[in-house]
Amino acid sequence: MTNNKLITKKNSLKQDAYKKIYDLVTTNVIKPGDIINLADLEKHLKLSRAPIRDALIELCSENVFKSIPRYGYELIVLKQEDLIEMLNYRLILECGFLDKNWEKIVMCNPGVLDYLLGYTKNLTNTDAVSEWQNSTLFHIELFKLHGNAYALSSLEHAIKNLTRFFIQNYWKNWAEISNDTLNLYHENIIRAIKNDDKESALKYLSMDIGGFKR
Repeated sequence: MTNNKLITKKNSLKQDAYKKIYDLVTTNVIKPGDIINLADLEKHLKLSRAPIRDALIELCSENVFKSIPRYGYELIVLKQEDLIEMLNYRLILECGFLDKNWEKIVMCNPGVLDYLLGYTKNLTNTDAVSEWQNSTLFHIELFKLHGNAYALSSLEHAIKNLTRFFIQNYWKNWAEISNDTLNLYHENIIRAIKNDDKESALKYLSMDIGGFKR
């Protein structure tokens, strides 16, 4: 096996471990304040230790876990201040790009814009986490229309952290989170784009992002 193939395989195993560990976080198997170790993860995930260690190093660099030497890895708790920072970042990023690229967005095929509303319409009869995930897909797919891969990656990272906040703070209160809470303004945003009404589109996009804080 060539060095390139070895590197590819190593990266693939690391990505698999990363996803599986992160899934344990977003399904509340690993809870805020929990401390895990390599041996436990190796047994639970049925993966070898090396890719698990590599994945944990990356997760620590992303402030998902904190390494405690000779003890394990502690899941970091996201606080209210983190929520405010993440939402303010999204407001600047998403509204800023929509403002800057408005002429490009209003020229989109109406069918493409209608397709985005499918993520909203598919939110019925699901649990709150699925509703949140589908709702964020609306924002991601809308942002893809700007055609900036670097900014898209940044938005996806922010939304991933917001999902952690959602899980950590609302896991026991799913009944309080409703479809109406998560996508109040999606149709208004699309309607405003179709009508070439930038002021309204920016207003509703801002209100929709801020809805999580409410």
